[in-house]
Amino acid sequence: MIVRQTVHIAALVLAAGIYLVHGDGPFIYDDIPYIVENEDLRRLWPPAWLNPGGGAHAQVNGRPLTGLSLALNYALGGLEVGGYHLANAVFHLMCALALYGLLRRVLVLAGVARLSERAADLAFCSSLLWLVHPLNSEVVYYTVQRSSALMGALYLATLYALVRSLAGDGRWRALALICCAAGMAAKEVMVGAPLVVLALDRALAGGSPLAVLRRRPWFYVGLAAGWLVLLRALWHRPHKDTIGFSYGVDSWTYLLNQAEAIAHYMGLFFWPHPLALDYGSPRSLGFADIWWQGGLVVGLLVVAGWALWRQPLWGVAGLVFFSALAPTSSFIPILNEVAAERRMYLPSAALVVVLVVGGYLLLEKYRCADRRAAAVLACIVLVLAWTAVRRGADYASTEAIWRSAVAAQPANGRAYVNLGAALQERGAVRKAISQYRRAVELMPVSATVHYNLGSALQESGDLPAAVDQYRRALMLQPDYPAALLNLGQVQRAQGADAAAEDLYRRALRLTPERAEIHASLGKLFFARGQYDSAAARFRQAIDIAPQSAEGYNSLGTALAMQGHYREAANYFRRALAIDPDYTRARVNLERARSERARAGQGVF
Repeated sequence: MIVRQTVHIAALVLAAGIYLVHGDGPFIYDDIPYIVENEDLRRLWPPAWLNPGGGAHAQVNGRPLTGLSLALNYALGGLEVGGYHLANAVFHLMCALALYGLLRRVLVLAGVARLSERAADLAFCSSLLWLVHPLNSEVVYYTVQRSSALMGALYLATLYALVRSLAGDGRWRALALICCAAGMAAKEVMVGAPLVVLALDRALAGGSPLAVLRRRPWFYVGLAAGWLVLLRALWHRPHKDTIGFSYGVDSWTYLLNQAEAIAHYMGLFFWPHPLALDYGSPRSLGFADIWWQGGLVVGLLVVAGWALWRQPLWGVAGLVFFSALAPTSSFIPILNEVAAERRMYLPSAALVVVLVVGGYLLLEKYRCADRRAAAVLACIVLVLAWTAVRRGADYASTEAIWRSAVAAQPANGRAYVNLGAALQERGAVRKAISQYRRAVELMPVSATVHYNLGSALQESGDLPAAVDQYRRALMLQPDYPAALLNLGQVQRAQGADAAAEDLYRRALRLTPERAEIHASLGKLFFARGQYDSAAARFRQAIDIAPQSAEGYNSLGTALAMQGHYREAANYFRRALAIDPDYTRARVNLERARSERARAGQGVF
C-alpha cells in the first residue's frame, strides 16, 4: 500500500509539470496593479501587505496570506514572473495532494467494502483528473489568482485534519483550526469551510448536526472564530464599490446572471473550450432568458439538499460545490465581474469526486472490465492535460490571452478594450483603433473606452477625432484625470495653450500626485518663457518620480535658461546616472559646461 501511495504522489507531482511548459508568460490584467505596481509587497517587514485598508492594493492586502506569499516571491526574485508561476503551480499541486489524502481516508471510513478496497486508486484518479483539468488553469497562470489555490489547499487540509482527528488525536483538531483560520486569510470563499466540516463530521461519525456540535463544542467554536479573521478584512471594504446592493445591479438580476454562469461552468467542466479570462459585467436578463439554466441549478440544489439529509457523504460534495460558489455566485452583486472560471476551483473538485466514485460504483454494478475503464481514464487525462498546455499558450502573451477572451466572449466590450491596449503597446495602433471602436459599440457609455480610443487616435495623428473621444469621455466622467491630461496635450499641439493650461490644472486638482501632469504644466510654462514657474513644476515632478531621467533633464534645462549653469549641470548628470544613453541630457550637459565657461553667454 505504501508503495502504491508513493507512486500515486510521484505521478501527481509529475503531472503538475504541465503548468511549467508556459510558466514564463507575462503578468496580466490585475497582476499589474496588485503585483507589479504594488509597493506594499516590496518588503516583508514592516508588513504593509498586512494592512487590509491598503488603498489601491486593498484587494490583495485584505487577503494577508496571499499578500505574504506575493511579498515572499518578490523578496526571492523581484518581478521575475517565472518564480510567481512556479509558486502557483506548487500551490495547485498542494491542493491535489490534499484532495488525494482526504478522499483516500474518507473512502476507507465510508463503510463500503468496494470503496475501501480501492480507496487509494479512486483518490488518485480524482486528484489527477482535477489537477490537469484546464478549467483550473486560470488559478496557475493568472498570478494574482493564487488566492484560490492557497485557500483551496487550506480548505482541503482543514477537512483532512478533521478526518484524522476522528481517531481521537486532538492535535489534528488543533491543526484543523489553524488551517481554517489561515484559509480565511487567503480568500473569502473559505467562509463555508466550518459548515462543510460539520457536515463531514456528521457523515463519518453519525448523529444529527446538533449531536455533532455537542460532542465537540469547543472545536466548532474555534472554527467559527476563524470568521473573525475574514470579518476584519471585509470591515475595510477591500472591494470598495464593486460589490454591494446599491451600485446599479439588483439582486434578482445578478441571481439570474449567476444561474446562467453556473450552467456555463458545468458545460466547461465537461467540455473545457473555449475558456475566457474575462466575462464582463452583469447583463439585464429576465427569467425567460435563463429558464433551463435556472431549472438546472434549482434541480442540483434539491439533489444536494436531499443527499445531505439521506446520503450524507454524497451531500458533503454537494455542499462543497454550492458553498464555494455562494460568496460570488448567488444574489450579492459583483459589478465588475459577472463570472470567472476560478470560481469553479473547489466546486470542480467536488464534481470530479462524484463522477469518479459514482462511475466506479456503476462499473462495479455492471461488471465492466477494469482495464477498459483505466484505458478510458488515461485518454481523458491525456486530453485534459493537452488542453491545459494549449490553454497555457494563451497566457504566453498579453495579446494572446485577450484574443482568446474576445473569441470566447465576443459580446464582452472589456475584452476588446484590453486587446486594443495590448496591440497599442506593441505599436499596432491601427489594429488597436479597430478593437476600441468595437468596444465603443458594445459599451457606448464607458468613459474608459472612449478615452482609450482617443489615446490611440492621438497616437495615430488624428487629433480632431482624438479630441472628440476625450470630450465624450469627460461628458460621461467629468473627473477623469487622464482624459483631462491627454485632451490638454492635444489642445497644446493645436496651439490652444490657455485651454491646455486649464485642463492641466483641473487634472492636477484631481490627482496632485501624478508627476506627468506637473511635467506637462512645466513644459507649457517653459514654452512661454516662464522658466521660474517651469522649474517649480519640474521639481515637483521629480519629487514624485525621482527615477525619471526626463524630469531631471527638464529641470536642468529650465535652470540653464535662467543662467544657473552649475545647478543645471548637476541635474543633467543625475539624468545620465539614471539613463546613460540619454543623448539629449548629454548634449545639454556639454552646453551647460560651455555656457558656464563663457560666463553665461548664449542660450540652449
